[in-house]
Amino acid sequence: MTTTTWRPTTLRRRLALVLGVLVALAGTGGLTLRPAAAADVAGVASLVDDGAWCWFQDPRAVHHVSARDRTYVGYVTSTGDIDVVSVDNGTGQLVHTTLHPAFQADDHASPGIVVLPNGIVAVFYSAHGGQQMFYRLSVRPEDVSAFGPERTVGTNTVGTSGYTYANPIYLPAEGRTYLFFRSADNRPAVTWSADLRTWSKATDLIYPDKSGAAARPYVKYGTNGRDAISIAFNDGHPRDVPTNSVYVAVLRGGVLHSADGTPLAAVDPARVGGAVTPLPLHSARLRPVYDGAGAGGKAWVHSTALDADSRPVVAYATFPRDTTPTDTDHRYRYAAWNGTAWNDREFARAGGSIATTGGEDDYSGGMDLDHNDPSVLYASRQVGSVFEVERWHTPDLGRTFEAPTRLTPGATEKNVRPVVPWGPPGDVKVLWMSGRYDHWRAQYRTRVRMLTSGPYPTTARISVSGTAVTAGAPVRVAARWVQGYQGPSIPGGTATLYASVGGGSAAPVATARTDSSGLASFDVRPTRATRYEVRLAAVAPWSAATTPPVDVVTAKSSAARLSVDRTTIRRGQPVVVGMRVVDAVTNVGLAGVRVALWQTVDGTNWMSAASVVTDATGLARVTRYPTVPVRYQARFTGGAGYGPSASGTIRVVVTA
Repeated sequence: MTTTTWRPTTLRRRLALVLGVLVALAGTGGLTLRPAAAADVAGVASLVDDGAWCWFQDPRAVHHVSARDRTYVGYVTSTGDIDVVSVDNGTGQLVHTTLHPAFQADDHASPGIVVLPNGIVAVFYSAHGGQQMFYRLSVRPEDVSAFGPERTVGTNTVGTSGYTYANPIYLPAEGRTYLFFRSADNRPAVTWSADLRTWSKATDLIYPDKSGAAARPYVKYGTNGRDAISIAFNDGHPRDVPTNSVYVAVLRGGVLHSADGTPLAAVDPARVGGAVTPLPLHSARLRPVYDGAGAGGKAWVHSTALDADSRPVVAYATFPRDTTPTDTDHRYRYAAWNGTAWNDREFARAGGSIATTGGEDDYSGGMDLDHNDPSVLYASRQVGSVFEVERWHTPDLGRTFEAPTRLTPGATEKNVRPVVPWGPPGDVKVLWMSGRYDHWRAQYRTRVRMLTSGPYPTTARISVSGTAVTAGAPVRVAARWVQGYQGPSIPGGTATLYASVGGGSAAPVATARTDSSGLASFDVRPTRATRYEVRLAAVAPWSAATTPPVDVVTAKSSAARLSVDRTTIRRGQPVVVGMRVVDAVTNVGLAGVRVALWQTVDGTNWMSAASVVTDATGLARVTRYPTVPVRYQARFTGGAGYGPSASGTIRVVVTA
């Protein structure tokens, strides 16, 4: 990643045309907003229908350009699946994979993503206090459709709290992937690898001096994509510590430095000497960016980045009236190192907590800096009863801010925790969670939405009425066109059915329109094995989409026949039921296929009575001992290149 300055003039024009919203700063960081139209800003699209994250894993989204131009996004679903999706910049094509189903329904389990120079996508994740830090590597470069086996990092500090918050960052200047996480002793820790196979011994990164040994520092990381990592942290959870200050250090060349460049502590033991101590870095050696003991109250970090000169920037929230049980006055602050000092100011009031249960009163809507241009940040603030996402810009290192642009005017639900993709600027500008959020523990159901200058991404799903049918039998092929991954349906689209026979090229065979539910259906009668797919044409603003292929195998006709050695017996006497499966044309028996005997007692439902394999002549025998009148039928479900068939029925009468 190269550090560049993004000049989003096109996006600004688009937003200005749609919004026409004037915003004026009023009071101490307060805002007065003119009412906006109910429609969303142009360029706001759905990405996935069910996804969430905490804000202490990064990068949650990465834009990578090489052979392909794609943005990769990781998230955890409301049911605990660990998922990753990629969106192709320029076409909007989506690729989705579930890395670990039903892992943990907790937003702390959301993954961190790193894309290596060779294009391999590495995804790291752990449970909230999990016993392992897992990671998986994509099988092919720049392709998240398939991943290798689940691996474990296998190193942690001493303690009982496991792993939380995966933060993988690759530094090209060092050829290392650093992995930062909250460790077994509840403090930030670091390990690194040069090959993503072996890892250095995990070491505590930060030691919190001011709030005591029991404090748990919370950390945000950022990078210039070359040789430096910004590390912003506070003493602990605002709920747990008497004061909560903000500190910043910069990792460069294996050594942690203060903002002014003073070397302090070394990741590499070989760099220890003089004033450079081994890890952990004690917070007492850093001058706070913000002193949580002051009138502004406790703080909590939300984002950090490095500007074009590799100077750190940090965005954080404060709570000047941190009261119990509810804190409804969150403030947003921005601090930028100007080379000699911090420019630090409050720029907005943020409302209250997005959490409604469980005592998380300091869960602000959230902020994220643009890592290409940290003069831009995206923030979620409470506007009335909902939370909206806004784009903010400072032209002078945080001394002043332009009026923000609202990305979700007229919102009726929470729009929170914005995320700007790491990497060079691309179509996807920012993503956020939209929907219901009450608590981090399985009490959320949010979509992932995004602001994009490209086509709105879509996906298509396919189904067939049968995958193994007799040649010439009717088959219905249906496809549904939806927004993003598993999102709302898109009606009125043009769908074309493509068929490939005998491994040949796919050719169009029929066209239909998606109905009000986004569904298009086609009736076909394949005479040979055929592969079907449905292609949906792009229509502004939606991208094109193609379903996965489905194979329909045509089978020869079979016939199932049934016989019994007697049709009237005394109660408890045996009946030998013969079942034979044959080729319906040649009458040759099918050997080694499974045929099922079904029965019904007069007036009851059919039920399976036996399942047997035919002999060399296609015959299978079953002995039954009915005690009441019963009706039998032989059923063959298909196999060995033959379609299904069923015999007629025979009734056996039982006398006293």
